[in-house]
Amino acid sequence: MDRLGVVEASLWNRIRDEWEELSGSPWATQTRPIGMHGAKLVLEATSAQAVAMLRYGTTGLAHRLNAQLGDDAVSEVVVKPPSRQGG
Repeated sequence: MDRLGVVEASLWNRIRDEWEELSGSPWATQTRPIGMHGAKLVLEATSAQAVAMLRYGTTGLAHRLNAQLGDDAVSEVVVKPPSRQGG
């Protein structure tokens, strides 16, 4: 089943649906999960100013998530600046 992506899909659904509880502060209010590529979790920051600060805490966030989701659920966390919306 792992090769079919079933485990990854259920993990992604849990991360997306329970982000506030799983991530804690400041992640819950300053980021949102936008994708998962294998065990790499991609987050979008709510502001460009938050990106640099949050990038320093990605290892700690990965450890926190793995403690709740299982070892090696998240191997890396990438924080991206907010996407441009509108025009």
